[in-house]
Amino acid sequence: MACDPIELHARGLSFSALTAGATSAPEVVLCLHGFPDHAPTFRAQMGPLAGAGFRVIAPVMRGYEASSQPPDGDCSLMTLACDVVGWLDHLVIERAHLVGHDWGAAVGYTVGAHHPRSGRTLTRGGRLRPGPPPVADLVSGVHADR
Repeated sequence: MACDPIELHARGLSFSALTAGATSAPEVVLCLHGFPDHAPTFRAQMGPLAGAGFRVIAPVMRGYEASSQPPDGDCSLMTLACDVVGWLDHLVIERAHLVGHDWGAAVGYTVGAHHPRSGRTLTRGGRLRPGPPPVADLVSGVHADR
């Protein structure tokens, strides 16, 4: 399944993102990459998730692109968590399943701690293996390293 580029906005900044699945899907999976990864890290997982009926969005995190570099240089966990909430607001999405890899998992935990109404589930991965993982593992809220 192909991933389409979109642009997200939060806190006065613009962020590139990849998306797969129908915009009308009843549930959204937001994939948060680690460092030094980027949104395409999740390409292998996006197709199976979209095929299971989810809308999948993988944004490029704050500071990676010129359009997302804050003037004050703030890339703290709390600021990154606020970006996640801002993206959901921009997309008019009330809650999403959060999937975090590496630093993205830390961002997901911060969203869960400070903005618990934004997340449905949180799944973290220590590393992403080649090929698509079982879809159920990513959306069930199971916390397991890959």
